[in-house]
This record gives sequence, structure tokens and C-alpha cells, in this order.
Amino acid sequence: MTDIPTPNVTPTWGDRDTLPTITPIAGVDMGVLVGGAMMMGIVTLAPEAVVPLHRHPNEQIGYVLEGVITMTVGDETRDIGPGAVYMIPGGTPHSGSSVDGCVVIDVFSPPRADYAELARTAGDRESA
Repeated sequence: MTDIPTPNVTPTWGDRDTLPTITPIAGVDMGVLVGGAMMMGIVTLAPEAVVPLHRHPNEQIGYVLEGVITMTVGDETRDIGPGAVYMIPGGTPHSGSSVDGCVVIDVFSPPRADYAELARTAGDRESA
């Protein structure tokens, strides 16, 4: 097995309830775990929450745990539910909404610097 060095990263254990939680936009809460080359967010959209159309350079892969999310990726819109997966190439415009609320897991590579900083700040507040 070949070791792949990841600077300044230590193994982390926890559970959903102990992750630093951020609220990047109203109605969207995300428990965040940040590594050196990727990050994971457990994202909860409240009923009627909307993630407006946006793009970022990070590749994004997701998995729907609960509820139904309406996602638009590029020019395609789909309603997807538990067990569905998606992959959004970096730079691709996308949005999401949920009528009744939902929970998804999003993985970003590389980590989103804006979310990582919010999570670091939230972690500092939670441990104080």
C-alpha cells in the first residue's frame, strides 16, 4: 500500500450530532467534516428551502438520505429521493429546493474554502 501524504490532517471520529454546523443560507444547515483533499457535509434543507443557482470550482458528489430534493444541474432538472446520487462537475451551475424538506450528503473536492472557514469558526464557538 502506498501512503499518500495529506499535510496537516489528523484522523477524525465523530457522529452527525457532533459535527460543526453551519448555515450557509437561510433554511439550510450543514454538519461539516473537512479533510485535506475533500470535505463532507450532511445537509438539511428545511421545508420550502431554496439553494439558489450558483457555481463553484469544486467537484460535488451527493447522496439523498431523506425526503425529495428538486435539483437543477446545468440545463436538467430532476426530483430525486432517498438512495439517489448525483455528481456535479466543478464550474457547473446548479440549484436545489425541497417542498417538504430533505437531508443529503454532499462531498466536495477540493474542500470548499468558504464552508471550511465557517465550520472552523463554528467549531471554535461550540468548543468554547
